[in-house]
Amino acid sequence: MQSNFLNRIRIYGFVVSESFTIIEYKSKYNINEKAIKFTINNMQNGNPNFIEIVVWNPTVVDYVLNNIKRLDLVEITGKLLVNSYTKDDKKYYKTYIKANRVLLSKMSKYHFEKPIQQPVQQPIQQSNDNVYSFFIED
Repeated sequence: MQSNFLNRIRIYGFVVSESFTIIEYKSKYNINEKAIKFTINNMQNGNPNFIEIVVWNPTVVDYVLNNIKRLDLVEITGKLLVNSYTKDDKKYYKTYIKANRVLLSKMSKYHFEKPIQQPVQQPIQQSNDNVYSFFIED
């Protein structure tokens, strides 16, 4: 079994910030590249759960920068990583997701484009067996 299969995560959350942290670097082929960091909020039992996402794949970076904005519901697929560092003789741990896929959920536009209202249901027709058809207005 490959180790890639053992560390795979898929999570949904809302993008927290309007801006992304852009990390510019040179690839091993001396090409200018960029990565991005952003945070999503994945509510658990009514409590905010902020998760840092890091994207290194250039295609995914471009997709995120051109299509994702604050409050969008996204699906993240990637690997859960934990790094540690020492500062002032104290060890710190940082957990984040290295994303290899970021998808904009179709639900995003329904949540935030217009105020949420209860649909208005109006009966259109009634058949002989008391079955109603409804038209739902936006």
